[in-house]
Amino acid sequence: MRFIDANVFIYAVVKPKGEIPRDIADIKNRAKAIMKRIDEGEPVLTSVVHLSEVANVLEGHLTPEDLNKYFNSILYKENITVCAVDHGLYRIANESFLVYGIGLNDAVASILMKQEGISDIYSFNIHFAKIVWIKRLTQ
Repeated sequence: MRFIDANVFIYAVVKPKGEIPRDIADIKNRAKAIMKRIDEGEPVLTSVVHLSEVANVLEGHLTPEDLNKYFNSILYKENITVCAVDHGLYRIANESFLVYGIGLNDAVASILMKQEGISDIYSFNIHFAKIVWIKRLTQ
């Protein structure tokens, strides 16, 4: 099993206006390929925090009906495990994110990964390279 970061969901769905730079188009294609494997049954783990990040971005790009449909395709898929994040876990993340030099929600991901014995993460966020035991996958 692998962790899936919010940015993979976002890159796979958001359609930028105008011409898309080549590097962004490449990331979008890789995100879509990852999501295709997940749609075909590859098991992944994410958290409510990361889905909240996705919702915050997609609310500006999708109609409420399309957002609801998209989240149903995530929340009801048996191969996508969505972890709860409680006050205690967020407190631990708040203590550790400065140590690693990563974002607070990235620290949440790293803690959940450690708890679940996961070392691979689908993410386009280069900050995960700062954590030596995490292997960041971009395709």
